[in-house]
Amino acid sequence: MAGSPFFIAAFQISRTASSGHRSNTAPRRGNCIRVLQTSFPVPTGCVHGQTVPAGTVRKILRAYRRSPFDSGRLIMAAPAEARAVLSAEGWLSRQAEAFQEEVYRRAGLVNVAAGDVIFRYGDALGGLYGIVSGALLVTIGPPEEGPRLLHVLGRGRWVGEGCFLVREPRRVGLQAATDAALLHLPLEAMDRMAADDPLMTMRRIVQVLMGNLDILARAYSDLQSLDPDRRIAAALLRLNANPGTPIRVSQADLGVLSGTSRKAVNAALRRFADDGLTTTAYRSVAVKDAARLKRFVRDRE
Repeated sequence: MAGSPFFIAAFQISRTASSGHRSNTAPRRGNCIRVLQTSFPVPTGCVHGQTVPAGTVRKILRAYRRSPFDSGRLIMAAPAEARAVLSAEGWLSRQAEAFQEEVYRRAGLVNVAAGDVIFRYGDALGGLYGIVSGALLVTIGPPEEGPRLLHVLGRGRWVGEGCFLVREPRRVGLQAATDAALLHLPLEAMDRMAADDPLMTMRRIVQVLMGNLDILARAYSDLQSLDPDRRIAAALLRLNANPGTPIRVSQADLGVLSGTSRKAVNAALRRFADDGLTTTAYRSVAVKDAARLKRFVRDRE
């Protein structure tokens, strides 16, 4: 597709009435998009302010920023709030500034609604996601066994590195627990970064893997305790990646993560609340005193 580099940051859609009337910016039939600001390749001759058939723009978006959210969600360049969050928390904040800028240049922001599935176990190869806001459920298990909750990821966490590292389908599932904003670094962009600097790019992406393996190792260790209250408290500490922010998890899901029943979770949370360790709300728990909760876990080992 010939053309100059463009980024579609804003657009207008006009619909043609069945009577044949058209707006000043629309072609005679169907939808059109007025290009306001761009940095994606578009057909030669398209300039700012010119109308482009909507179908053409959708093809451009699919070709250059592949995402599971092609249907109706425009992926846009990382805005200031995404930079502010991901440059201060999590994996990307620990990388060199030049690498951060390269990620922001190649990545796009995706907004998802609670319940949206980002990808499933066994899905085709895809890219990396960083959480700007909201929470995501990580699930494991092939479809015939039903997905099982593994972890709840919050702001600043990254997931989806496996496809880049081993070139195999998704080994976990990812679903929005709440409305969320995600920074999506497509696999094609990761490959281009690796072509420029293979060793350092690989090392940096492996750091995402190691961080997620740390979560698995900690969960395995926590689940070996015979004390259900300790397992529940330990699960809350694993999920408390953003102190001061409520953990978006139901009591049933917390039971899965701690190997206990919903009834046991309900009773434990009441005791924790009475002791000033946590507060609860609908489908969320807030850790009020992480230091004391850690001591509780340690003292009951």
